[in-house]
Amino acid sequence: RSAKKADYQRHGIMLFDVSSLKKAPQKALLKLTVGTYGKDNPSSVQIGIYRGSNVKWKEKSVTWSDIELDGEPIALMELSETTKTGSWDITESVAERFSKDGMVAIVIKNETKEGSFVSFHSKEGFGKPSLEIY
Repeated sequence: RSAKKADYQRHGIMLFDVSSLKKAPQKALLKLTVGTYGKDNPSSVQIGIYRGSNVKWKEKSVTWSDIELDGEPIALMELSETTKTGSWDITESVAERFSKDGMVAIVIKNETKEGSFVSFHSKEGFGKPSLEIY
């Protein structure tokens, strides 16, 4: 979410374990199912996918002080009201983390300015996020 007040900024975080792969992937796609768009939305929003530099956090206790964005977005995609699923190619980041500890931290950020809102389904519901490896 993006809004005029900083406390309305919302980002998503995910952690994928690819350490069980036998070799580095030739292709890795992050897929997210769009939940809803906000009322004041422009016709589209740009979603940035960032690599998180810290992979030593636990889902039930993570805070924003545990997560740091590692530079510029690794992938960008424009979503419109008709978009049902977003797909981002994050092969390079997954391959890099595979060669280290196999843990891939991802931060999802709305790059569109004020008044835009988009939500994605979580692992608890229909349309769970996925990392498709080829």
